[in-house]
Amino acid sequence: MKTNKRFTLWITVIVSVVGLLGLTSSLTVAARNQNTNTTPVYIVRNVFDVHTRSAIARTGANILEVGHDYILVEATERESKAIEKLGLDISRPTEAEAITLAFPPADSAYHDYNEMVTELQQVASAHPDIFSLFSIGTSYEGRTIWAGKFSDNVNVDEDEPEVLLTHHQHAREHLTVEMALYTLHMLTDEYGVTQQITDLVNSREIWAIFDMNPDGGEYDIATGTYQSWRKNRQPNAGSSYVGTELESQLGLPVGMLWRQQRLPQQFDVSGPISLLGARDRPHPQLRQQPRAQR
Repeated sequence: MKTNKRFTLWITVIVSVVGLLGLTSSLTVAARNQNTNTTPVYIVRNVFDVHTRSAIARTGANILEVGHDYILVEATERESKAIEKLGLDISRPTEAEAITLAFPPADSAYHDYNEMVTELQQVASAHPDIFSLFSIGTSYEGRTIWAGKFSDNVNVDEDEPEVLLTHHQHAREHLTVEMALYTLHMLTDEYGVTQQITDLVNSREIWAIFDMNPDGGEYDIATGTYQSWRKNRQPNAGSSYVGTELESQLGLPVGMLWRQQRLPQQFDVSGPISLLGARDRPHPQLRQQPRAQR
């Protein structure tokens, strides 16, 4: 497998993000029950067009959901006032609206962490020749971070193009776990059946991390009500606030510099830990050793 330096860097970056989750001690009860560090969620009514939504986005508010005639946003006090100045009807959802806007019954088919792990293990058992499942560490709350490799010679390091797929950096984006499982089944169940999938697996090494943020995801659904949680659940040193926004830890120009200006109590605060610190090392099954020709 001839891997260029950019890919090796991305492997290092992604696995180092997982390193942020690598502490295995438990959260305190107070930290578990803390709800004061979330940014308020508002409903903005009578929003019908993209121009209005764009104007709302320019205030800095985070758009969570777009409905037929409304949007849900996370907004600071300053941002909510800016939306008000646009002449829009913004307020906290009523109890009836909150019930309506929570996960609909159809979403009960989504996979929680344990259900995801069960499915991963079943597929690994059913397709050992083309899919290898392995751990790259544990989260802060002790959940295994599962990764996998798809290849026709799954236990061999071949000289082939490769790709790394990561899922569920943001706790509330549960659909990304479903995307991971969809891809899992597509690449295994359709192998030897669909020619395009067979050719893809035969000609490449495909890596996946199925859930980058299991602690945040489980916290988001723990009460049966959508918490709109985005970060992980690792406490910040010197602060009572919990959680770090994983994506903003990449240290890359991903268009998220505005997050650095927010406060620790807000939903997407960046953590203080350097991604490429001395204790952060790629997992050996993801890090490819240099060859003489590189």
